Amino acid sequence: MKLIIRLAQANYFAFFFFISFLLPPSVFGQTCTSSVAGPTAITCPTGYGEYLAIPCYVNGDPLAGGTTGKMDAFVVFPYTNQGKPGDATYKTPLHAAKFSTVGSVWAVANVPSRNVFYTSALLKRHVGLGPQGLGGLYKFDYTSGTWSSFDVDAMTGVNLGTISRTPYDGMPLGANELPPDIGSPSWDVDAYSQVGRTGLGGMDASDDGNTLWMMNLGARELLKLDISGTSPTLIARYSVPDPGCTNGTYRPWAVKCHLGKVYIGMICDAASGGTAANLQAFVYEFTPTSSTWCQKASFPLNY
Repeated sequence: MKLIIRLAQANYFAFFFFISFLLPPSVFGQTCTSSVAGPTAITCPTGYGEYLAIPCYVNGDPLAGGTTGKMDAFVVFPYTNQGKPGDATYKTPLHAAKFSTVGSVWAVANVPSRNVFYTSALLKRHVGLGPQGLGGLYKFDYTSGTWSSFDVDAMTGVNLGTISRTPYDGMPLGANELPPDIGSPSWDVDAYSQVGRTGLGGMDASDDGNTLWMMNLGARELLKLDISGTSPTLIARYSVPDPGCTNGTYRPWAVKCHLGKVYIGMICDAASGGTAANLQAFVYEFTPTSSTWCQKASFPLNY
């Protein structure tokens, strides 16, 4: 958006440029002065919205009773944090969860209006899943410091795929068995070919904080969950469109909500005898009000 104003009694023009996706246009009439020209600051929600949450990863099975389950899995700290311990600007990070609480997680959705973070399970080789398995959805209430957990894979119609992992029953380890301690190696054979194809991918919360959008990697579909209540409920499932891949298939992952739309990222994997020329990336826009998809960008990954 560009706004041009001619200054009275002078041959000068003032140009104001706005990034439309950050500052949507506002009303401006003949008798009004512009309320968007030259903003000096943008006010963000205070409190929980000022924090960052970082998942951590540790080798082994967090549910087998060893050292893996005692390690940090989810750490929260102010985004203004700087320096080192002992500095006036430094605040000690909050060690919000051990691995035995959430296991391997990746996507994080911040809902400042409710003072909660959501994070979801990630299939990662050599790193064990949490109590809810592949469909693990974990909610951290920053005010109370408590966790709640849910199984998305158990929701009606959802199929995230399967992973073969044998519960730990002592040494030596089987081909798909994870050790209880961080210093022990493993094979984790089945996970090798399932990463990026099974379980959950990206996730984000709607602008109003009432809806959670998640990517189902197994069925390649976008999940819509109602999070306005205590427990999330599945509202709908939307199949991700096939962009048309050569010598491979499409693999959706990324999810981002913005101004009432949902944006997803995917690639063509060239996994069926393809070459670098068959690797492509795409960004699609999903409009919830009409349940329609629109391709917004594509680019090669042949570098």
